[in-house]
Amino acid sequence: MRWLIGGLLLVIGALAGWLLPVVTGLQLGHTVEVGSLFHALATLVVALLIGYLYSEHSSSKRADTGLLLESLREAKAAFAALQQAALPCHRTKKLTQQEQTALTVAERELSNAIHSFEYAVSCCKIRPHLIDVDKLKDARAVLKDSLTDTPFPGPYDASARSRINSSFKSVRDELTGIAFAVSRR
Repeated sequence: MRWLIGGLLLVIGALAGWLLPVVTGLQLGHTVEVGSLFHALATLVVALLIGYLYSEHSSSKRADTGLLLESLREAKAAFAALQQAALPCHRTKKLTQQEQTALTVAERELSNAIHSFEYAVSCCKIRPHLIDVDKLKDARAVLKDSLTDTPFPGPYDASARSRINSSFKSVRDELTGIAFAVSRR
């Protein structure tokens, strides 16, 4: 698509260069100098080279963005699984052994997904201030503490449930912010 737009601009420029003297009434000579042809050819080659290099850089950046978004989708899926596993925490009963195991496994899966995303960001050589993975890791640590520290394995009181909900919101907000940062880079 970019090549089409670039070619169209080149044709429009050539037509404007040809029509401008005709419209303004300037006299054109009918001779063509060899130096002018070489100059025009060199300009065309440089324009095509710049277009090619831009296209290569753009497609590489687009591929990196796609891979980062896929890695982020995995982290969001792990987050959703942890939310599902944490539903029993909102009851006023102690968690069963099966619920405890499911909660621990889901929390580890989220941690692994965030680590994988952090690794993907480092592979793309993105400047750290563009995508702040540390805030996400901190929010995940607070969420882990709210789920698996006292009163784990329950029963969770109103204060603990409120802390869990707040921690989930923080992680969700960080994931959303990172998704926008990746999409806009």
